[in-house]
Amino acid sequence: MGHPEKQGRGFFANFDVSVVVGLLLAAGFVITFATIGLWEAVRNFAVEAVILGAAFWVARSYLPWEDAPRERIKKPVFELAAGLVAYALLVYGAVWLFNGLSAWALLAAGILIPVAILLAHRYPAAAWGLRLPRVRDWAVLAVVAALVFGISRGADIFLPQGEIPAPADVALRQFPVAGSLLAAAVLAVIFEELFFRVYLQPRLAAFLSGRWALFWQAVLFSAAYLPLYLIANAYSLPYSLALTLVLSNGILAGYFWRKTGSLPLLILLHLLAFSRWGL
Repeated sequence: MGHPEKQGRGFFANFDVSVVVGLLLAAGFVITFATIGLWEAVRNFAVEAVILGAAFWVARSYLPWEDAPRERIKKPVFELAAGLVAYALLVYGAVWLFNGLSAWALLAAGILIPVAILLAHRYPAAAWGLRLPRVRDWAVLAVVAALVFGISRGADIFLPQGEIPAPADVALRQFPVAGSLLAAAVLAVIFEELFFRVYLQPRLAAFLSGRWALFWQAVLFSAAYLPLYLIANAYSLPYSLALTLVLSNGILAGYFWRKTGSLPLLILLHLLAFSRWGL
């Protein structure tokens, strides 16, 4: 799977991907500065660059040096094509959902396609990410989560929020019971990690080098939130597009998956380190 590539320590070891990610953050900064102002540009992009650099440095330094074992993808072309169809259904379903229309058929189809393929091809537990990480991997997760929390809260203290509200999943607020809200959020997290990291990233890696497969799944993950920004949060088109250029969470989760192959670790990473506390 994927192409052999040299590995090196440090955030800029694979500088080609790092430069692209940096350029995307810079583009988002410029767009936000031009349309909203310097304050929000710094909060959303300069701070995000600090978070990504610090968290990724820890992950690169202390997660396993070698990639986790991977299962051979049995039908790469078909499985990747099916995954992209599922992605389109999920994004289209989100558009319907945020417009107040019934979208459950679209969302269910998008969810079931990758699950059905994994089941039909009898992929083993490891291909589902059902692998317990090492104690050291848990420790790296804890440090990354603490870094994200600390940098986010510190930035919020020194850079109080301006006129743009922080993104929030408005659709989940429709659930009347707190327990239902929590259950829906956890289920959404589980599926996002199963789909983008466990299913999609290895199938991209059947055609791309591991680092570019990681990058493109992060792009797709971030772009999937465009309906939320445009419809639910009613952000302007330029600002919404700028926000999709922030790939930090997808990059971090993709790297954790590549090095540990553990879905439980990804779920906790998502729950503990994907929020920007106060930003």
